[in-house]
Amino acid sequence: MGKLMDGLGRKETILLRSFLGILGSICMLTSLLLNRFELYVIGHLIAGMLQGLRVVLIIWMAECSPDSKRGLTSLFINSGGVIMTLLVTPLCLPSVWGTERLWFLLPCITALLATAHLLITVILPQSPKHLFIQQNNEEKARESLQFYYGDHKEKEIEEAIREMIHENKQAGKGKTSVLDILQHRTHRFQEP
Repeated sequence: MGKLMDGLGRKETILLRSFLGILGSICMLTSLLLNRFELYVIGHLIAGMLQGLRVVLIIWMAECSPDSKRGLTSLFINSGGVIMTLLVTPLCLPSVWGTERLWFLLPCITALLATAHLLITVILPQSPKHLFIQQNNEEKARESLQFYYGDHKEKEIEEAIREMIHENKQAGKGKTSVLDILQHRTHRFQEP
């Protein structure tokens, strides 16, 4: 997943995740039309792989959020996924939609949600950290920070750029020891 995020990009990995969600749903629905159990298994396998890729969404939100809201947005995305699973799971019961006639509604809902996610992600800028560190494009990183942080936030944008410069230097060192992390104030405390 890390190689995919760094090579392809955070946003593109999320787009891939949404596309795979649609593809998994299509496989399940096609299994109904063609009466082929194998397609359902393939669709379910793809859906299972997407659970691991959910972490990319959390990382992207953390990288795009202002420092003061980073924990809240990461918590919201992670908890939102868990709550959504808790709310949808009862729909799978045989007394609701888990019947032989109605099970197809679940992949339809998944496809609709993945399509909405895909369309929303397409209009959002790339992660500022990916633009700055992996692509060495400070101008685009600043534009992305401006979008995510809002207008008149030059101080916060400059602080985010300084953090990314420091992170880039740390990444250039190779391995970072626990002592390096403990010695650097920004790794231990949030700035007021």
